[in-house]
Amino acid sequence: MKKSLLIMTILLLTICCVGCGSASKSEAKQEKQAAPTQTNAQAQGQSIYADVGKKIIKIDLTGNSSSAALLKMLETKNVTIDMHDFGNFEKVGELGFTLPRNDEEISTDQGDVILYQGSRFVIYYDKNQWNFTRLGRVSKEDNHDLKGLFGPGNITCTLITQNRLEEYKKTKGNKK
Repeated sequence: MKKSLLIMTILLLTICCVGCGSASKSEAKQEKQAAPTQTNAQAQGQSIYADVGKKIIKIDLTGNSSSAALLKMLETKNVTIDMHDFGNFEKVGELGFTLPRNDEEISTDQGDVILYQGSRFVIYYDKNQWNFTRLGRVSKEDNHDLKGLFGPGNITCTLITQNRLEEYKKTKGNKK
């Protein structure tokens, strides 16, 4: 009888320890997932700037891991993208690196800034619908006649963070 009681006690303690260990792993996983969400929230409400040749336009970022990763990349250096016209509704170019994807079915409109296939930066000046990752939108004050601003053919676009913008303008000659 004592032997059976001892075995049942050991089994009960083992089950409790395994259960506690699983809870700890689950809590650790939740903590790891919470950290990117805080970073994503930091991207929400932030802006970057795009020098598209004739003008520097403001882009208000979306709160997702893609825009957060782009913002983090831009904190260390500006990114210059050679963009070409595609389908007479967007300018698209290779970033030169890959960002996390948060693809969803999106109907785009003028001013939408999209990540396509994890490595292409796209600014829309007309409508489209596809599986994309939204990075942000061109701000209201800059979101008029983007097609006219971009013009036909290729453009060079340089992405800049707000805290690097004044330095960038000084080196480029005070563009608006």
